[in-house]
Amino acid sequence: MITKVVDKVINKLETLKTVMDEKVELMYRAPDRKAHQNITEVLDEIMNRLDRIEAHLEDGVERLEVIENRAEELDDLARSVETIEEEGGLRLARIEALLEKN
Repeated sequence: MITKVVDKVINKLETLKTVMDEKVELMYRAPDRKAHQNITEVLDEIMNRLDRIEAHLEDGVERLEVIENRAEELDDLARSVETIEEEGGLRLARIEALLEKN
């Protein structure tokens, strides 16, 4: 009796070892799809897409920084033009005042 139980246990363990030794392939089926995909391929695709999105966002941030820098340069230029106009107006007023005196 004990030998039968031991034999059954050994047989079950051998079956379990055989199953564990087999390569298991995890599969995923996306909603609204009929075919299954290998889970590692799905994860690779997700990671590649995330990498492309990240690169696109980084490129966008760099472009935004360039635009912001140029906007600051234009603001500085506009202030310089205003200063020149103000100084030119003051000089013109002085010249006109000197001409009126003469």
